[in-house]
Amino acid sequence: MSNGNLFISFWHICLDNLPEGAFRRNRITHEDAKFAIDQAQAKNKLLCLSDDDLLAPYCKRERDDHDALCRVLNEYFGIKLSLRDFCSGDGDDNDPRYGITPLNCVQIQGQDRLLVVTCAYSVAEKKSGDFPTFEINPKTVEFHIIEAGDAIQIGTAQVPAIADWSKPQDPETEQKELEEFQEALIIDIFDRLETDESEAR
Repeated sequence: MSNGNLFISFWHICLDNLPEGAFRRNRITHEDAKFAIDQAQAKNKLLCLSDDDLLAPYCKRERDDHDALCRVLNEYFGIKLSLRDFCSGDGDDNDPRYGITPLNCVQIQGQDRLLVVTCAYSVAEKKSGDFPTFEINPKTVEFHIIEAGDAIQIGTAQVPAIADWSKPQDPETEQKELEEFQEALIIDIFDRLETDESEAR
């Protein structure tokens, strides 16, 4: 069991999140993800991050996307997260102030972990003549945990380190590795979605 913080991000990671040196990326089950989130909430060590200012009027689409994924996590996986978890309070009772913790303000250190939740979309059922809309396909929801070095095992997931940054690298190389990592996540999601659609036929 980790004594560090658990950071959560929907879909996104950035270079600033990754620790220096070796790190691990494990894909874990929703049961393990729920256990980690429940433990972090009980210890007040859960911090939800966002790449967008979800409280800004111009981020309504991003806010709705986060709310939709929170509802799917609650309904299908029993994971209790809401938009409120992405808001941090400040000020006093007479003058409360709320903000969003930016994704790039957090770096994994020590026993900290970053849980990235991803998903894909499918066309929702519609009435004749309506414009098609898209909704989250619960079967495509995945949980990716990123930890520093030889981090503590979560559940049954165990994979070798995917990168070793113990040697200095130039910024272009680091950015390329991050982009390759994000691309691998996207490819994996769409591969699973295509498999589900093939089985449905």
